[in-house]
Amino acid sequence: MTAFYIPGPGVSPKVVARVSRKLNRALRRDRRLTVKDSDKLLVEFAGEVPTAELSTAKASEREGIQLLTDGQPKLAAAKLGEAIQQYERLLAFVKKRRLASCMLSLAVAQARSGNRRSARRTMKRLLIWRPMMRFPTALHGTKLVPLFEAARRKAKRRRRGSVELKTEPPGAKAYVDGRYAGITPTTAFGLTAGEHYATFKKAGFIKSALKVRVSGRKQKSYEATLERSEKFLLIKQTLRKAQADLGEPRATAAMLDLRSVLFVDQVLFTTVNKTQAPSTTSPSARRLLVRTYLYDLRTKRLLNKAKLTVAQGELKRIGELARLTYLN
Repeated sequence: MTAFYIPGPGVSPKVVARVSRKLNRALRRDRRLTVKDSDKLLVEFAGEVPTAELSTAKASEREGIQLLTDGQPKLAAAKLGEAIQQYERLLAFVKKRRLASCMLSLAVAQARSGNRRSARRTMKRLLIWRPMMRFPTALHGTKLVPLFEAARRKAKRRRRGSVELKTEPPGAKAYVDGRYAGITPTTAFGLTAGEHYATFKKAGFIKSALKVRVSGRKQKSYEATLERSEKFLLIKQTLRKAQADLGEPRATAAMLDLRSVLFVDQVLFTTVNKTQAPSTTSPSARRLLVRTYLYDLRTKRLLNKAKLTVAQGELKRIGELARLTYLN
């Protein structure tokens, strides 16, 4: 299943992003569901994923790991270094877990070829943006654990800093090292000085990413220019048609079109609207009315609908909607 979020008048992208993150997190706790990211599905439909380039990068990584397994660490280091360069050119479409694993394999190859200084430098570079990573002893043994932990201590001693992230147009979801940072323009705080990876997602635009450098002395600013997705306009028109019939007992043709495009069984339409409140009310106390409409695109039926009124300062309660929507 996947979910689409429809903001009402005056509801900011920041509020919609908070609602979507809370509700998606609660939906993923339901083991009966495979929750798909609607943004990712749309990107795949639009053909914007550089599939051939990603396959080349993954092949380089696999070849490097095989060389490492075969006891040829120098050749492995060269091939893994090549894979990392290829991944960094495709940052927006590479899982950060995969990039981190490739970097660690490079460090192991460097160490086994006798270049411990380069290995320590690679490990430190990795631990600056992936500080919680653990050395996989089951895969690489325990011999290099002291070197890895020494690199961790060096990374921890570095200054902390922040980075300002902007997009043109604004209003994109920003992630740093795979972690949500806010809606652009936004600032990511508490980052270890050094290289990090920023990713930007906005409905209707092609996903973008930047390698950013955080300073421990002054805040730097980075801006990404987002390119509009031409094919997304087709989906936008379909969603607009579907929105007009939310609550009807049977799925409309527009809703069924989503299945042929996104290949999902169920769609959850979620509307987010402001409720009437005195103008003196603080932003955190202002209330939202969130409604969900769950359609099964196989049976063409409305399975359930639910609603919840919640203060903006208590959005953690949004998770209740996941339970109410799938109740019985």
